[in-house]
Amino acid sequence: MEKEKYRIKAKETVDNIFNQIEDLEKKRQHVSKNMKAQYDEQIAALKARSAELEKQYKDLELSSGQAWQETKDKFSESADYFKAGLTKIAEIFEKDQREENHGQA
Repeated sequence: MEKEKYRIKAKETVDNIFNQIEDLEKKRQHVSKNMKAQYDEQIAALKARSAELEKQYKDLELSSGQAWQETKDKFSESADYFKAGLTKIAEIFEKDQREENHGQA
């Protein structure tokens, strides 16, 4: 993939990840007391790594040559970490909602 196209895609990825974290924080109020600790733990872990992802994106913008490829690889690894973490939080939320709805039935 051409560098400029990858940079654009990377920026979209960063924006998407931060938007998803924000959305999940808003959903926190709907998580049961039993699941809040696990939910909060996952969000805290993602937020702690978000500064690293943003730094890697900035490094990606500034790098060239072999350094660009290495930076691209690091960014991709971090983005994959975030996607997995966001999926895990979404699963916690969905499981909690199913259990809550099942308990009300």
